[in-house]
Amino acid sequence: MTIGERLKFYAKTRHRSVRNFAKVCDIHPSQMSKYVNNVNEPSISALEKIRAAGVSIDWLISGNGSMDVQHTDLTMDTASPIGMYLGEKTLSDVFDLNDPNLSDHIVWMESALHSLKDLVKRGAILSDEKKK
Repeated sequence: MTIGERLKFYAKTRHRSVRNFAKVCDIHPSQMSKYVNNVNEPSISALEKIRAAGVSIDWLISGNGSMDVQHTDLTMDTASPIGMYLGEKTLSDVFDLNDPNLSDHIVWMESALHSLKDLVKRGAILSDEKKK
């Protein structure tokens, strides 16, 4: 599917028509028609309006994940070191859940945490060897 095809699918599924969806996005219907018919690709400002209307930009561009922006009010575990540092914040207070690069940031954080865990483990091993 193309971006235009996904836009058209979303518009008809969630708003019954492309025209209704264009109104919700505050994009002129003739411009939205150009997007859904793959005449033009949406500009950054158009993508921001489309995202504000509830479309996941990751899904729109790649077809991956949910087509709807995912909101969560999950709270941090305040007993964990990170949770103690952040306090009673929700994930959406800490992360921009609409950031199209969020999955890249998560992969980076996971990698950093694994590296840190390995360093701590090696440090613990070195500490044990020094005790002998």
